[in-house]
Amino acid sequence: MRAKSGIADGSVKISLIPYGIWIIGAKGRIDIHGPSGTEKLLFFATGGPGVSGEINVGRESENGIKKINQGYFDNVDEENWYWYDDSSYRKVAKFSKEIINSLLERLQ
Repeated sequence: MRAKSGIADGSVKISLIPYGIWIIGAKGRIDIHGPSGTEKLLFFATGGPGVSGEINVGRESENGIKKINQGYFDNVDEENWYWYDDSSYRKVAKFSKEIINSLLERLQ
């Protein structure tokens, strides 16, 4: 399914393309395609994607087990849609009116 939007004279057109609902690290993704490129929106659970588990930091006889629980993004504080900036490492921003205005300018 594609949703297209544009100005009456046809100068700006974008496509919203659902990418999937079961994405590794996210609950869904929508790609926004425009004349200048593609941007990604991801639906994250609170805390977002991350790494958790145990690692051995010493010899087995020393019981050097360390538990880790580290999120990839610092600002995923609630379940919501986030814009993923793949031009910079580990940056997301909560979807908002300001974000969509910025994305539309970038995609023109």
